[in-house]
Amino acid sequence: MFKRLDEERFLGFQVWEFASKSLSREYGRAFLRRVVLRHPWQALKGTFEYRRFLKRGRREGGMTYLFWGREEDFLHQATPGESVLVGLGFCQKPFECPSGRPNHSCLYLSLLDLDRGEKWPHPICRGCKVAIMGKKALAAGANMHIMTSALDIAHDMMIPAIESGRFKKVILCLCPFSVQAITLPLLICGIKGYLIEYSSGNCRNYQQWLLADRGIKKEMTTLRPEAYEKILSLLDLWAKRRGSPCRRFQRETNIYTPVR
Repeated sequence: MFKRLDEERFLGFQVWEFASKSLSREYGRAFLRRVVLRHPWQALKGTFEYRRFLKRGRREGGMTYLFWGREEDFLHQATPGESVLVGLGFCQKPFECPSGRPNHSCLYLSLLDLDRGEKWPHPICRGCKVAIMGKKALAAGANMHIMTSALDIAHDMMIPAIESGRFKKVILCLCPFSVQAITLPLLICGIKGYLIEYSSGNCRNYQQWLLADRGIKKEMTTLRPEAYEKILSLLDLWAKRRGSPCRRFQRETNIYTPVR
């Protein structure tokens, strides 16, 4: 029934199935308690914005532009030093990752120091797109987040955004199923940016998503080449505008935060 409601966008929403299954779980209750009930005005405002986005939002080529107006204007608003966040799924890590897969850790990012040159803790790191995007993010002064569970995403990204204004602009790599589910919570928390879909190895339904949320994911997700290049070009643009790059990352909770 809820899937049918999503297909028909009943009452202007497309999260009926996901929401109906989430309210009984810890991440759903945490979002309701820490975000919706504590910030009812923002929740209402984000809900209306979500309904508007479903009608007029820009989605093309496996990419959702979660902002209004021209892309040039949005990029100009992401000023150097702003708390931009790049989020990747743990499922994008290679199977041989020396840090393991279902966690927030990346040994390469922990050792990265732009003043001292790169250290390769494992041969697989040299071609790892997580490492490559992480280095670009550091030069751009952006935070890096290797996403695992929905509960951690709520605590690490959404709650700081609505409570203290952090992470208002994001580049998130997600499976298409997650894009549909996360759009409303992001808008409620005032988060704008790019939601870029994995093209292979991604979760296709709630059961697959729930297993991945528990760290059970046998596939490795990959991006379309043009989506991957889009991310790198965005980070290069922000890096040029920033001028002097940050030197290394400092791990704060589950976020790799750039420092000089």
